[in-house]
Amino acid sequence: MLSALPSRSDAMTQKGRIGEDNLWIGKAGDSITYTFDDDVEIKDIRLVFDSDINRTYHNMPCCYPLIETNFKLPSTLITEYKIEGISSCGILNEIHVNDNHLRFVRHSVDWKVKTVRFVPISTNGSDNFRLFSFEVN
Repeated sequence: MLSALPSRSDAMTQKGRIGEDNLWIGKAGDSITYTFDDDVEIKDIRLVFDSDINRTYHNMPCCYPLIETNFKLPSTLITEYKIEGISSCGILNEIHVNDNHLRFVRHSVDWKVKTVRFVPISTNGSDNFRLFSFEVN
């Protein structure tokens, strides 16, 4: 794993104390950015989204029809997001996902970048963007 800390505002930093959520919570327009001293090779990006494991309704089924009232995707799940990788000379690499339904997502990439940014766009209904992990390797 690369040794850079994401830059984020104090308002978005979660302290992880007992009784508090131990995840990043953002609003529309927020993002998480890794910035390195020089261009680094990135091969893997790993995301763990909040799928509201403590929900009171039944767990997410593996298969369901398009019109389903008994089961639903959690409102906290991020369904659309971008990951941007920018090199020191300004070359942009981008991943745009607009139909995510998974808690754990891994993207294999072959990037040489100085900055990697996660930009959440929409959820399945929640006003907050909730992310447990954003790792670049």
